Amino acid sequence: MRQHPRLAYEALVAQGAFPPEMLMWCCHHHEFLDGIVDLPRACAANQISDIVRPDHHRGYLHALVEKRARSAAVHPHAEAVATMEKMGVKL
Repeated sequence: MRQHPRLAYEALVAQGAFPPEMLMWCCHHHEFLDGIVDLPRACAANQISDIVRPDHHRGYLHALVEKRARSAAVHPHAEAVATMEKMGVKL
């Protein structure tokens, strides 16, 4: 799990011809804007492209509301949104 952003980036670079925005998404789609989570590089907000941010929010919301193999908790949408709002500058 922790390696998939780097591995995806490397696979796309090796294939070539992918736009820089897609490569940026691969690198940063799990980064929090405060740089706390190191997936993969613990970037600060100014290092994360605006193009990545909406998808990061979508992914985090889905992680809260959908049942997943590594997470048994499923939260109602309103509760998930409230959780995300409490995260402040992380998102």
